[in-house]
Order: sequence, then C-alpha cells, then structure tokens
Amino acid sequence: MRCLYRSLSLLVVAVLFAGCGGEQAGEPRELRLGMVSIGRAPAEQTFEAVRGTLEQELHIPVRFEVFPDARELLGGYRDGALDIALMSVALYAEVREQPGAIPLVKPAADLNNASVFIARSEDPGRELADFRGRRVVFGPRESSSGYVLPRRFLQREGIDAAQYFGEIIHSSSHLNTLDVLLAGGADLAVVHAAILGDVPPEAVRTIWITPSYIGFLVVAHPALSERTRARARDALLGARADSDETGVPTHFLPASDADFAIYEEP
Repeated sequence: MRCLYRSLSLLVVAVLFAGCGGEQAGEPRELRLGMVSIGRAPAEQTFEAVRGTLEQELHIPVRFEVFPDARELLGGYRDGALDIALMSVALYAEVREQPGAIPLVKPAADLNNASVFIARSEDPGRELADFRGRRVVFGPRESSSGYVLPRRFLQREGIDAAQYFGEIIHSSSHLNTLDVLLAGGADLAVVHAAILGDVPPEAVRTIWITPSYIGFLVVAHPALSERTRARARDALLGARADSDETGVPTHFLPASDADFAIYEEP
C-alpha cells in the first residue's frame, strides 16, 4: 500500500506540472483532483502535502477533494466537478461509455491486487466448499476488491454467490467487513489482501485468494481539453521515483482496455 501512496503523490506532482501551462488557451487555471479515502493510512494526507508545496512554489491553484465512498466520487466525476480522478477499474467500467472518458495511466505499484476470503480462526471450515449455505459478508456492491471482482472470480470457479451461500451481507467498507466477521455476524468475509495487515494473524484463517488484478486508473473528465489530457498523461508516464525499502519502483504505466476486461465478463 505504501508504494501505491507514493505513486498517488507522483500523480499530483505530474498533473500539476502538466497544468502549469494554464496561461495558454484552452488549459485550466485550476485542476480539480479527486479520490476516495483509502484504509487507515489515508493517501489524501500525502496529496495535501504535495499540493501545498506545489501551490507555494508554482503558484498554481489546485483543489483536491477526498470523497467518503466510490458512489460520491463517481457522482462528482459525472457532474463535472472533477478534472482528474483516481478511480477503481470497476467505476471506470461504468463511465467508459461517456465520450472522452479515457484512462490516462495506471499506478505501476497497483498491478497485483488480490481479494481474500477469510474465516475466524476457530471456524472448522478450510475451503470454500465448507462454507456452502453459510453467511458471507462482502464489501459495498460497487467495491472492486470487496465484491465485484471476488464475485466474478467465483463465477470462473463455477460458483454463483447468490445461490451458493445461505446469506449475503454487504458491509460499508473493508474494515467494517472485518468487524462483521470477527463479531460473528458472518462465517466468511471478503477483503482486499492489504487489509489483512490490520488483523492479528491468529484471529483469522485464509480460505481462498483470488487471481491478481489491477485496482485503479487515473481518469480525465471529458470536459478536460485533449491537449491538457495529453500533457497530463505524458507527464505521468515520465514520472519516476527511486525504489523504496520494498524494492518496488513507483511510477505509472499506460492504461488500456485490457485493464478492465474482467469487469465486463457476464
């Protein structure tokens, strides 16, 4: 997750440099950025620090907004309140038919996400078959890692979640999913693999892990000029940072239709 946060910081840096030609015709004098708060180490703190520094040094106004959930971010994007948004690939699949809604780049540190099905450690279940007819808690319906992709990967295994489990519960977030499971409100829970760092290892048992997938795309609003979009994309693709202590370089890669093919499977 730390690599992702550093990549998100580079997003702000590069986009602001891309926008520093705002005096030219057709380019904005202000860039409006948006994302959803992530986990217990909110990336917006990093965004705010970078924004403040660049506003002071470059004199470019940047309005940054953190949305409490994906639905509100999507609403802000569709209403034109954002120029650039970091959104899940699941959300992008909903807006890609909108003319001009083209993903700019994807964070290189965000290519190997996975969702994990977990149970309480004292539960006798050891594999998915042991939880047939029992209660499962997923994340919100619009959550890529908490519901959309786990459900699709189950379908690849021949499992229709609605028919397979005895009851499906939807939580408000990954952390809420954990709370429901640990409190006994469900027998099986689905969370992003990174969230397991917030759980004592002796408290839960891993039942099944999905294949890896990309989680986020950086998407420009259709109203943003083609020139500004191109400059932002080029700046992001040219952004580089030294590897951190994990040894993973933080930079951006081109985005393509292949990045969300899994989201369009029936």
